[in-house]
Order: sequence, then structure tokens, then C-alpha cells
Amino acid sequence: MSKLLNTRSVRSKYPSILLLIDYGLSEKTMEGICHGLDQLFSIITTYVGLQHIPMFGLIVNGQNQSETFIPLSLACNIHMELQLALYKLQLLAQKWSTKSNGFNSSTLSWQSALQLADIQINSILQNNNENRSSSNLIKHDFQIVMVTNRLSDLILSDIHQYIQNEQFNKRNIELVCVNDGNNVESFKQKISSLDWITIKYILENKYSIGLYLKSWLLNEDRENEHIQLYLPTIKKTEYIDHSWHIIRCDLQELLINPYHHINHDRFLIFTEPSTISTSTQNSSSPSLPIYQFKALNFIKQTDYCISMIFGMPLLVISSACRKYDSESIEQNEIAFDTLTEYLRINKLMLICRLNDCSSSTMNQSFSGHFILSAASERSLILRSIASSELLLPLAKLPSSQIMKHEQKQRDENLFNSLSNINIEDEEYNPLYYEARKSKITLNTNLI
Repeated sequence: MSKLLNTRSVRSKYPSILLLIDYGLSEKTMEGICHGLDQLFSIITTYVGLQHIPMFGLIVNGQNQSETFIPLSLACNIHMELQLALYKLQLLAQKWSTKSNGFNSSTLSWQSALQLADIQINSILQNNNENRSSSNLIKHDFQIVMVTNRLSDLILSDIHQYIQNEQFNKRNIELVCVNDGNNVESFKQKISSLDWITIKYILENKYSIGLYLKSWLLNEDRENEHIQLYLPTIKKTEYIDHSWHIIRCDLQELLINPYHHINHDRFLIFTEPSTISTSTQNSSSPSLPIYQFKALNFIKQTDYCISMIFGMPLLVISSACRKYDSESIEQNEIAFDTLTEYLRINKLMLICRLNDCSSSTMNQSFSGHFILSAASERSLILRSIASSELLLPLAKLPSSQIMKHEQKQRDENLFNSLSNINIEDEEYNPLYYEARKSKITLNTNLI
């Protein structure tokens, strides 16, 4: 067996996005863009991952001339500047909707918008050269994202002319086509023979647009595999050797770490004061809120994705608070047992939302979601579950270039080995699985 690497290098990638919005996009599309950018940058303001976006610029391709709404700069964008730009975008969309009649947008050129993008990128590169001593360890990747609802020979000619220039041949340009789902095939037919540009298609709704914008947060590191999974062969051995099967895998984040969100304490539950929790920062003595949950709806135990759960699970039992009399405690216990039994018998889980009992205006718009499920006959499990603010889109799965068969192929040797791995008769019990690998010899005479 060839020697396998046990470490991988992590690239310090600093992509800088210049978003170019085409003239004449519908109010619905512009609303989705504004909603998605607002969600995205409420996260990025506190996100510390090296692969995420430190720079962002916004240019609008106008009917007469293009306009810079947010200049591209090395400094992180100011949240107030973003909010002002989003407000201007919404007003612009309303203006476009009243002027759209009688104007043929297919004849509108992208040259002025691309020239503005070029000016801003060259300015960044010039500043980098002047400050080479302080920035020589940082590599800036620039990406121009053009959002449009039209595909014409003119727009493709403008882009092709831009990237054919030797000065721009290393610039990454992505064309994002917004459509209602009915004209996707007509879009694809127009550019089926083009291999010099990346084109993506998104639906004209805020969910599809929002997921696309969050795809900027994905780290597409393909230098080395992330996981090496070893599986024993038919002959079971204690130590891994060359006879074991190996499957190489890559990892991808599904959720954004809630601790990187400015309102992280609205997505998590704390049982004791912590330096992480912001609940005690303005208090002279340690304290925590009495959390209030609002029940929303049930879901079946089989109809949820376990990857949407994050944070530490907490056991929930009926309260025995001393400030209540025995009769109140008994009635509360009956109600708790009734809920537990209902969940357990019907194999349901209860989705709850953290109710906002705070006077803070900052927290009023953020309320995390949690799920309650039966742990036993007298207890529940409380776990945090993802909401759209924390959800990352799935990366495009790699297409197989080795096996181009219509029917999936199967590794028979691996399949036979898998059938020999032991299946536990009982449910998973963590007591039987130790993280510390140690051999302890017991003196049977003492037992």
C-alpha cells in the first residue's frame, strides 16, 4: 500500500466578490437579492473563517450608464453602507417596473458595468503592490458575478470580449440567470456550445436566490481528500493494513457555526453562565433568562434530517421548582408526562421557537428553533435545529468521469466485506464505546 498523507494544507483563500446587477430585473428578483444579501452579511459581519468573504462590491448596469452602489475595498463593508445600498436597490426596482414597457433590454450593453468592475479591481491590485510588505502572504481572488434575466448574443459578446483581453484572462466571471423555471431549457440551448464561461440558473424566488448567495461561503478545497475511511475485509484484523478497503471523502459544512453569528445566544440554550453567552455581560451578578418556547408544529421522527441538529443536547424533565406548591408541581408533572407519552406513542417531535421576552431591539428579529423528542417515559431531549440563517447550500456533487454507464457499478469485494461487519442487536449505547483506547487487565479474583 502506498504511503498516505496524514495532513493536508489549508489554503488561505480571500475571494472578493463584485456583484453586477442587470438593468430591468423584476421587483420579485430584486427583493430576493436584497433579502439574500441582508441575511448573508448579517452572518459575515462576525464570521472569522479564512475562506469567507472580506470584500464585496455592488454595481448596477443602468440603462444609460452603470453606477457603483458599494465600492470594492480591502476593508470589511460597513453594515450601514449595505443597508443603504439595499434600500436604493428596492427603489430602483420600483422605478424599473414602471419604465419596463416599450424598452428592449436585450439591446443593453454590459460594457460600462464591466469597465467599472475593472477600475475597482485594478485599484485593489495597485494598493496591494504598494503595500506588498504587509500583504505578501495574502492571495486575493476576484470574482465578477453578473445577475441577469436575459441571454442574448450581445451580452455574451460583451463578456467574451472582456475575458479575451490578455489583461483580464485570469479574472473569474460567473453569469447567473434568474428565471421562473419555464425558460431554463431555452437559456441552455443558447449557450450549449459555450465552455469559456460559468453559467448558473436560479429560480425567481428569495429561497433560491438566498441559497445561491450563501454558496459564496462554501470552501471548495480540492487539493487533498478530507477523510480516509478504512473498512475491514472478510478476514477481520485488529490493525489497519494494505488489505483493508479505503474510501476517500471530502467534507462540506452544512451549517454556519452559530457562535459566529452576532445573535448567537438566540440559537443556543445555556444551563449555566458562560463566557460565550452574552446574557450576563450587562449584569453585575451571573444570571440566565428563563427561556420561553412557543410550540409550532409536529413532525414525524422519520421526516427530519439529523444534520440539521447542532449544539449540545439537553435532557428535559418536569420542573420541581421550590417556589410552587406540591399541587402545582403534581399537575405540571401530569401535563409533562402527557406530552412525553403523546410524542413517544405517535413517534413525533415538537418544533418550538424561542419566544422573544427581551427588550433588546437587536434580538427581536432573531429567534432560534428547537426540537423536543421523547428520551424515555418521563423525559424529553431538547436540541437546537437549523433555520435559514444558518443553512448553507449543498455543493454541486462531482460527476463521475471514470464510469460512464447508465447503471451504477458496484465493488463486489467491498460489498462482501460490508456484509461481514457485525450488526448490533440493541440500540446504540455510548457506554460500550470508549474514546480513550486503553487495555485494562482485571483481577478476576477480586470480582
